Amino acid sequence: MRITSKWKLLLGVIYIFLFIVVVAGFFSGYKDNPDRPSVMKTLGDTVQEIDNFYLTRINGPNVEWEIRAKKASIASGEEDAVLQDINITHRAHSGSIIILSADKGRYNIGTNSFLMEKEERDVSIRLAQDISINVGNLIWSDEDRQVRSMGMVHVTGQTFSLEGEELVANLDSGIYEIRKNIRARIW
Repeated sequence: MRITSKWKLLLGVIYIFLFIVVVAGFFSGYKDNPDRPSVMKTLGDTVQEIDNFYLTRINGPNVEWEIRAKKASIASGEEDAVLQDINITHRAHSGSIIILSADKGRYNIGTNSFLMEKEERDVSIRLAQDISINVGNLIWSDEDRQVRSMGMVHVTGQTFSLEGEELVANLDSGIYEIRKNIRARIW
């Protein structure tokens, strides 16, 4: 196939035109308009959702917390992860295992603290001695290493039940306090 001079001329013009466009674009650079929101600003508003969220907190050589949730949502730039259907396993220094369960809550990545709340079912604390504690909400503060609940507290064991208000618990030492309006039943 032979290329005629007409086609050579047309291809040459197209080649020169494309070359000029590429060179002009390369040397002109990108100048953002301050009135228009930049791409980085719109990316900052994203929310990441994670199914089957799992986080392990290690303290020294030991696994201290295992946090599991069916769903976690984390907004860019935020330190709080919003969790749904949470199960947290705590391994105390004594070796005992404590399981916390709730419908929803928040985990703060910066402070290693969390909040668990009742939606349909109570927040549950299950201890190894077949003791369960049910509350409406629960806050773990890593700073003082205590779990707190300000509402009603229901404790059930094999031979007793307790009710009261305001739970404060040190999971490491195993000391649990109900601070107000305590009622007990023993059988």
